Amino acid sequence: MSGPVPAVVAAIATTIAAAVGTSASAGTSAAAQQSDPQGLAAAAIGPDLQQSEAMLARIWQAFETGLGLGLQSLPRLGELPQQFAARWREEAGGTGLADYLFSLVVVLAVAAAIGWAARWLTARLLQRRAARHPATAAADDLLARFGICLRRAGADLAGLVVFAVAAVQIGRVSLPGNEFMLLAGRDMLRGILVTMLFVVVARFLLSPSRSVSGAGRAPLLPIPRPGWHFAMWMAYGVLGMLNGTVVLLATRAGADPQVIEGWFLLMVVVLTVQKVWWFWAGRHDIAAALGRDAAAGWWRRTMARGLPWLLIVIALAIAFAAFMAASQPEAVSWGAAAGTTQLLVILLPIAALGCDAIIGACIDRRQAAATPAPIRVALAVVARQVATGIVWVAGLFVLGRLWRFLLQDMGLADGSGVLPQVVAAGITGWVIWSFLRAYFEAHMPRQGSGLPGAVAEDEDGERKVLGRVASVLPVIRDLAFGAVIVITVLVVLAAMGVDIAPLLAGFGVIGLAISFGSQALVKDIVSGFFFMTDDAFRVGEYIDTGRLKGTVEKISLRSVRLRHQSGQVHTIPFGTLQAITNFSRDWATIKFAIRLDREVDFEKVRKIIKKVGQQMLEQPEFAQEFIMPLKLQGMQEVTETAMIVRCKFTCRPVKPSYLQREALKRIYAALREAGIPLASNAVTVRSNLPGGEADAAAAGTLPAQGGTPPGQ
Repeated sequence: MSGPVPAVVAAIATTIAAAVGTSASAGTSAAAQQSDPQGLAAAAIGPDLQQSEAMLARIWQAFETGLGLGLQSLPRLGELPQQFAARWREEAGGTGLADYLFSLVVVLAVAAAIGWAARWLTARLLQRRAARHPATAAADDLLARFGICLRRAGADLAGLVVFAVAAVQIGRVSLPGNEFMLLAGRDMLRGILVTMLFVVVARFLLSPSRSVSGAGRAPLLPIPRPGWHFAMWMAYGVLGMLNGTVVLLATRAGADPQVIEGWFLLMVVVLTVQKVWWFWAGRHDIAAALGRDAAAGWWRRTMARGLPWLLIVIALAIAFAAFMAASQPEAVSWGAAAGTTQLLVILLPIAALGCDAIIGACIDRRQAAATPAPIRVALAVVARQVATGIVWVAGLFVLGRLWRFLLQDMGLADGSGVLPQVVAAGITGWVIWSFLRAYFEAHMPRQGSGLPGAVAEDEDGERKVLGRVASVLPVIRDLAFGAVIVITVLVVLAAMGVDIAPLLAGFGVIGLAISFGSQALVKDIVSGFFFMTDDAFRVGEYIDTGRLKGTVEKISLRSVRLRHQSGQVHTIPFGTLQAITNFSRDWATIKFAIRLDREVDFEKVRKIIKKVGQQMLEQPEFAQEFIMPLKLQGMQEVTETAMIVRCKFTCRPVKPSYLQREALKRIYAALREAGIPLASNAVTVRSNLPGGEADAAAAGTLPAQGGTPPGQ
């Protein structure tokens, strides 16, 4: 074809060939100057600089040429209908164009009625089938809305297929004319079908859904202002359909290629303005729709904010490439590639994130009944990631096939050998890391803010102690993540033909230099490895390092973080730790003293405390914590004012403080009920003086020895 549509393939291919020729000539010149020491530096820098300048100059020259051709052809756009009418008179014989269009409209109207009936019947059948599951039909979640929209899209597609078949069959029988007229009618029908496909997609994503009972629900795509985006999407579809249909009809009529180029470039400008306005005015809506999930990661929020700008840049790049390709009329595949690229860029993020959300909703619904095992959680995450990855890879593969000349520019030929290996390595690394991350997170408890009550605690406020594996899982997770990243990068580089042996040797030298220059860091890591191997402490245990003490909050690769009971946080490198005292391992023996009056019956006190211990063992909330019951160990000390006895019990190390407080409360109540007093701090003064002198001494009126009595 001699240029019915602008074709960027040949334009860029020609540019690349010219640039490669420039590079080759520059390389030959550089090789010839190897014997000249004065020109060695210039030969090393010159080829790359000359190649870049030549490529930019040729690209800009191609753009200016295409722009000039478009401007020159704009005044001749009125020739298109005249040339098509002239060709119609030559081919149609006595059939006028108006009569043919009227007959075509009648055929399309009859076919539309048949298609609408087919759509109505399909929708009724699908609704009747959905009504058999009332619980599912009454739900108002993502899966319910997806099912409703999917049934509606199925009915729309069924009606559209019936409409297309009916239009073709009825038109073949009833429409007059020869092959030219039949092909022209099919071109018009193709444009109508493309427009209707846009309607189906818009209804599937943006139209409010209705349940079987007729209740209204939100659209499947949770974007603000869905009606406005529906209108912008349809405007893009109608303008694109009009552009493509006019180009096909003009080409089939043998119109002047330059005039067709002018029409195409004019519509490119109109479409570009429409798309840029759409993406700019709706940038906040697009960002809100893709990043509205509260659990979305930073990559998704970043993509949501950057997608509108990416769409604008791609729209401008396609317009620029259209004008650049207009100077190369021998290329014929740019139109389809450009339109498909724009559609993929719009729909690919929606399809990928929608697939992830729908699979996630299915998994959540199945796992709502019971807590799944960690391996099932990890496999579910892998299923979501693999499905999303397949959508992205399929879209990128289509783009790569459409624009494979870019791969040739990168030296990858057609991408059939290298690109699949690179993509396979990247996807494999991504899936492995997703599995490991989900598996680790399923085993590890949720991290709190560190505030009282924000961490995992028992009912009495004691922090839960994690198991040995759960304590070191964060370290293993970080090491696994680093290993997956490094191995994936090395495999990708090897697939691209990069020799990784020098990289491995360089990493070895860097590691050796770090080990010599950071001996303290190496000491911390090695010491931490042996501490974790010895299982010296775990997250949630209370330890004493000799200088600092507290509850273990986090174990990293080189340090341990302790939380003091007063709230202070201590971060201690493993290399500085010597002896570790663990207060939370296996069992704990608690001893505490009680001060009683000297005159109490010791045996009665012993029986009362023993009874309290038995009562605590009879209660389930305390029985499972005791290893040895509460008892009176004996008389510890007798002072001038008190008899001090010592109590003792052995329990699990999780709740020793709680059990001690409960035991003291019950012992005090039991002693008070039995009339046994605690020791008093009151001081009793006894004197051997006669009665009158004793009273005077108590009143403070006794004269000193050899002194004068008061009042004399």
